[in-house]
Amino acid sequence: MSVCARPVTPSFCAPDNEDFRELSLEFIYTIIDPLIHSTFGLCAIEFHEDHNIGYDDIVERLVRSQLKFSIPEHFDLGEISLSEALGGSSRKYKSWLKGELTKIGKDDLLKL
Repeated sequence: MSVCARPVTPSFCAPDNEDFRELSLEFIYTIIDPLIHSTFGLCAIEFHEDHNIGYDDIVERLVRSQLKFSIPEHFDLGEISLSEALGGSSRKYKSWLKGELTKIGKDDLLKL
């Protein structure tokens, strides 16, 4: 006689201790952004929720989270201070951002 085991069904419940907004940003800017930048020359920061405003808010969040992101040639900020956003960042991250801004001639945005 054979015994049939009850089939196991996967659980799709969200864990209580996860910040999905932060995980989404991490996925977009570590996986999607490098892919669309290398393939199409696009930068994910230019495709944010509200197209009536600039990408200052998303840049500030990325910098505070120390996530690397593709920076467009015409990059400019008017609402935030990168120096303030970089307050708790590592030297390595600050160095990366300064290097990226220097490449496009926008290192004046960093008043460190």
